[in-house]
Amino acid sequence: MYRLSQQALLVFKPAGHREPEHTHPYSQTLHVVAGELAVTSKGRTVTLDAASAPYRVRAREPHATHAMQPTWLVVTRHERDEGPATRQRRAGPS
Repeated sequence: MYRLSQQALLVFKPAGHREPEHTHPYSQTLHVVAGELAVTSKGRTVTLDAASAPYRVRAREPHATHAMQPTWLVVTRHERDEGPATRQRRAGPS
């Protein structure tokens, strides 16, 4: 694991590495730069690779990961969830 900034880490997961279901108190974005990572959340599995868009995991959302190949990914931590309610509040009164 390499710290790229205060919020971003470059993480290596060897082929076969599994993270059992867990949560974080913050949101995070997973961006695979090499390899292949399966992310399971809400009963659905998404496989990410270098061609995939970044994948957002919300705060307190249970999720598990499985590295299908040796995988490098950038994990960006977000202290605040930017969900629709937050955006609406910032837009001001209607």
